[in-house]
Amino acid sequence: LVLSSTAKAFPAAPEISVLLCRNKAMLEKAQRLRYTVYCEELRRQSPYADHTKKIIADDLDIAGHTFLAMEKEETIGTVRLNLCCEGPVGILEELYGLHASKHHPEATAVCTKFIVKKAKRGGSTSLKLISAVARYGMRSSVKEAYIDCVPALLPYYKAIGFTVAGEPFFHRENGLSHPMMLEAKHGRRLSNERGVREYLNVIMKAQFFKLVDSVRRA
Repeated sequence: LVLSSTAKAFPAAPEISVLLCRNKAMLEKAQRLRYTVYCEELRRQSPYADHTKKIIADDLDIAGHTFLAMEKEETIGTVRLNLCCEGPVGILEELYGLHASKHHPEATAVCTKFIVKKAKRGGSTSLKLISAVARYGMRSSVKEAYIDCVPALLPYYKAIGFTVAGEPFFHRENGLSHPMMLEAKHGRRLSNERGVREYLNVIMKAQFFKLVDSVRRA
């Protein structure tokens, strides 16, 4: 999950639309942004990268629900949600510890490929994507949603409401990652867009959790 671990001054929120991919052309916009961020910006190696088409696509795209954040005609963010009741999620079932959940697979989901374009990180884009996924998850009766994140972003996901769901593992694209889980009780709060002000609240909470974690380590 590629967001930002650096708080910034927040400008006025731009007009950002979040759309659910309904066709191949829309999905390819998400796949192209994945490639741009992972391969070109971060210089990571992805086993799913197509260097000719400059896209990253994998099997979870087939049954996944992929969202796009658009500013005018520009794709600035994307995230994918897979409902476990609609199909297998591969190795993530083991890495996220889904078998331990009493809600799996009827009411669990995994959230992957959460990416925001570099110039748009630290703004409202990520919050709008989270809100869209939360609303979709609520309509789909999801009880638990799972993700993974790199260590630097742990405080931010804890601030949103996620808890660590298992032991860290090595992600082929992101490196060391922590599986995390969000319960349905947070869905209504996260589905209500509050723009930059809400995002600032998340950042403030994240900084607190980060401080607590550093004190514990010390």
